[in-house]
Amino acid sequence: KAHRASTVTGSAKARIPFVKQPPPHVLRGYSGPLPEPGRPRFSDVALAEARRQGMLDYRGMDAWTRHQFLTRSRPCQGRGDPEPPRPKTDREALVDGHRFLRSDKDDDGSWEAQVAKKYYDRLYKEYVLCDLKRFKTGQVGFRWRTEAECVQGVGQFSCAQVGCKNRAELQSFEVHFKYKEATEVKQALVKARVCVTCAFKLNYKHLSSIRRKKKREKHEAARKQRSFERAAKKRKVNSGHATDAATNLGSGSDDSASEVADEPDAEDLAALEALAWKGPASTDQKTRGEEMDDFFHDLFV
Repeated sequence: KAHRASTVTGSAKARIPFVKQPPPHVLRGYSGPLPEPGRPRFSDVALAEARRQGMLDYRGMDAWTRHQFLTRSRPCQGRGDPEPPRPKTDREALVDGHRFLRSDKDDDGSWEAQVAKKYYDRLYKEYVLCDLKRFKTGQVGFRWRTEAECVQGVGQFSCAQVGCKNRAELQSFEVHFKYKEATEVKQALVKARVCVTCAFKLNYKHLSSIRRKKKREKHEAARKQRSFERAAKKRKVNSGHATDAATNLGSGSDDSASEVADEPDAEDLAALEALAWKGPASTDQKTRGEEMDDFFHDLFV
């Protein structure tokens, strides 16, 4: 009986229906019609065709287009992860790494520093070009000349002001340039060659200080003269012929003289002539032919 019972029990277990696991498309929430056996789904065929076409396009790209494609299609970050920084272009690296005057500490071996140094070595550093748009506030910009500008003679045989094409009555000035670069205050002595009008703008702050100094000296002389006249008036009080010169002296002073006008006058021109760079005192003045020889020597050597 025990054997018979076990047989019945085993056969009962065998008749229990087996429950199969649902297919993957059901587990993913797909409720559409099931594909026919042995026939691929349309989405799989479309995905394979898109991959094939993308591979053909990728193989037909040049190196730069392929680099841009791979940069744009980098893996997306997860939620909450900071987005990776965008790679710098050559222009951005040049702007960040450029220095008006480079030193050994500026060359740290990075590719940004190498790009900036390569550009810096190609500049011509005898004369500078200037931007005088904010000359009244004392904010003046300087930069070195490129090869094309040096060949055209810009800044040496024409005015160094950007946009000024004047070639007559050029004067050279040594300017003490104080600037801030990379959170560091630096100083440099540069040489600019400008026309008379731009020279007035370049030395506007200096001419203003000269005008103010002359006005203070004039007022001080007038004050001393008034003091002398008052003392003379007290000594001549018995005569009754006191002069009123002390009260009238200095009444005609012009307050507008404290600031320089927009156009240079005779005093400003004389001051500019005194400020102009005369060259080394030991050497003789070069002729135009010698200047041209030096120009081509610096250009090709």
